[in-house]
Amino acid sequence: MSIVPVVWWKRVLSYFYEFEIDRMSSELNPELWVSLKQNRFLLNTPNAVYSYEDQYDNFGQAIAHFGPERFRAKEVLLLGLGMASIPHIFEKKYGLELKYTAVEADPAVIELCSMYGLPRLTSSVEIIQADAALWLQQNTQKYDVIMMDVFVDDTIPASLCNRQALEHMRQGMRDDALLLYNVLFANAADRLWSQEFYNDVFLSVFPEGSKLDVGGNWILTYHQSRS
Repeated sequence: MSIVPVVWWKRVLSYFYEFEIDRMSSELNPELWVSLKQNRFLLNTPNAVYSYEDQYDNFGQAIAHFGPERFRAKEVLLLGLGMASIPHIFEKKYGLELKYTAVEADPAVIELCSMYGLPRLTSSVEIIQADAALWLQQNTQKYDVIMMDVFVDDTIPASLCNRQALEHMRQGMRDDALLLYNVLFANAADRLWSQEFYNDVFLSVFPEGSKLDVGGNWILTYHQSRS
């Protein structure tokens, strides 16, 4: 797999300006485009940045909070692929090559990530094109880390923010596993929804869960105890 070439002067100027590189549409994302900023690829929708390589700071802060050694030699389930920012964070910031399974419903996201995100990685990333909620219902594998980062524009699908979906995530966790679940916390509406979801739904499934304020987002967390 080779990365789509971008002329050298755009890479240099991207430290000062953001350039649109590619654009696609799909049923899930009618407007989806890749841009280049600081020599990194961003995946954008009209109301959200889906991915920004190692600068995707909400998960970057969460990883730093737990410490990178907490993730060494782990098998990671990514719900939502974006531009594979989470593997970029582990590789570029911490030199960790982990084994990833990524579940992504949108074929356009998969195609763009395959063109621009994956060629910059050396980690193993298995991509499964599927609706994450439906896939979780059928999943029989268990993982050391689950990272939930599924959005359609700036909204988490209802099928992934209910007790049933969270129970399926719990069933996919090994002993000593860690769940990181991304929610928005940027404006009054986001804060109200996320607070209610955390209190009424997340804690009802994971009573020992907690939250990290990562600036504009919360990462909801749960550590599966050893049996």
